[in-house]
Amino acid sequence: MPVIPIHIDSDAAAFLCFFFFVAMFALIGIYIADKRGDTKVGGFLAGLLLGPVGLLILLLSGSPCAYCKRRIHSKAVKCPHCLSILAGGNAEQELTDAPS
Repeated sequence: MPVIPIHIDSDAAAFLCFFFFVAMFALIGIYIADKRGDTKVGGFLAGLLLGPVGLLILLLSGSPCAYCKRRIHSKAVKCPHCLSILAGGNAEQELTDAPS
């Protein structure tokens, strides 16, 4: 069976390479956002529109947990990693709004 060579011009190759990297940044953004408890759409848009800068923003945003020191959502009540109840975020508001 003969092998038919496929010729791709340099413009098409550059477009495919660009599309591949943009898609990879978007997928990595979805993964990071899902692991941190953020919305997947936000992670997708950060990876798609900002590329590696968006991924760094996703990784470095938030505040560290007081117990395990891993980055969590800044308004988190409970750490998704060590399952500790946090004193900051919405916890104080929920305690004051609770019926007596």
